[in-house]
Amino acid sequence: MTDTVSGSKPAFWSLVAVCFAGLVILLFLSGVGKAQSEQTAIIPMTVEASDLNWQESFNKIQRVVGRVEATQQANVGFELGGLIANVFVDDGAVVKKGDVLAKLDTQILKSQLNQATARVERAEAQATLAQSSLKRIQGLVAAKVESQQRLEEAQESLQAASASVREAQANLQTIQVNIDKSVLLAPFDAEILSRFIDEGTVISQGQPVFEMIATGAQDVRLPMPADLVRNLTLGEVYVLKDGNQGFEGVLKSIGKQRRLATRTIDAVFTLNENESTAFAMLPGDLLTLDVKVTVEETGAWIPVAALSHGVRGLWNIYSVEQSDTSKVVARAVEVLYSDGQFAFIRGAISPSMQVVVSGTHRLAPGQRVAVKVVAGPDFAEQI
Repeated sequence: MTDTVSGSKPAFWSLVAVCFAGLVILLFLSGVGKAQSEQTAIIPMTVEASDLNWQESFNKIQRVVGRVEATQQANVGFELGGLIANVFVDDGAVVKKGDVLAKLDTQILKSQLNQATARVERAEAQATLAQSSLKRIQGLVAAKVESQQRLEEAQESLQAASASVREAQANLQTIQVNIDKSVLLAPFDAEILSRFIDEGTVISQGQPVFEMIATGAQDVRLPMPADLVRNLTLGEVYVLKDGNQGFEGVLKSIGKQRRLATRTIDAVFTLNENESTAFAMLPGDLLTLDVKVTVEETGAWIPVAALSHGVRGLWNIYSVEQSDTSKVVARAVEVLYSDGQFAFIRGAISPSMQVVVSGTHRLAPGQRVAVKVVAGPDFAEQI
């Protein structure tokens, strides 16, 4: 039995030796893996950086919205009251300037015209008689048969008769004008929006009969701040937009006073007639105008991707500081303007600074990085 125990001891110690060797190998391999992980972790991230595009001013686009309106729109009616005898157009009708729209009954006026004509004829007859009497009395006065006073009376009678003729003729012309005004004519090329009166209706003086709107060229009225209006030039052609569709408009006028409610000044553009007709622009449609404005402010253009959220409404950028190693530093900036792709900033920046232009969400202040310098585009030309 002693021999059996003695024989098992070498096997036991052999097993212990094998286990110890395996443990050493495992510890060695674990140390190598950890060293490799530590070596991988200290490799700095590569970032793209660019010099700041420093400027003393920048251009921005300011968009204003205006409403399409007809060049002319009016409620038209007769200057006289009376009975509507005929209506020749209805809603939606397109008329030309001078077309007959409606007529009043003129029976009474025609009767008055006949009376006025008779008065003219009577006055002219009296004037003729006064003229003949004057000639006869002039002869008698020359023969010293009549007195000078009788001659003067004859002259006055002739003047009175002539005045009666002129009065009768003026009355006749007034009645004729009223007859002419009993026909309602289109004052301009237009489309009838509404007809308010039917045949057989008795209307009062000036009562609207039709609402009409001019066809053809249209205007666009844009209320604008005064400093923005100064960038526009009368007579110049500008592009007004409806979404992606552009329309050429000529600046026709600029208002001479501000609107009290909005403190804006109206700029009125005339649209090209062919374009507004082809694209069915209607009064009330909205169009926009983009105006380029120069702002005198020192700062720099950067890509929007270079921005990261800061505190209290500010933004951060990361600048690259060069020493033994490169590291990034967060700097608070204010965005003065952005077009969605680029931003103009001011704040803790300087002209000689390099900033990280992408991937800022992966960075932390003080982080060591490897810098890849890229050429920045001319951001000013993007506006």
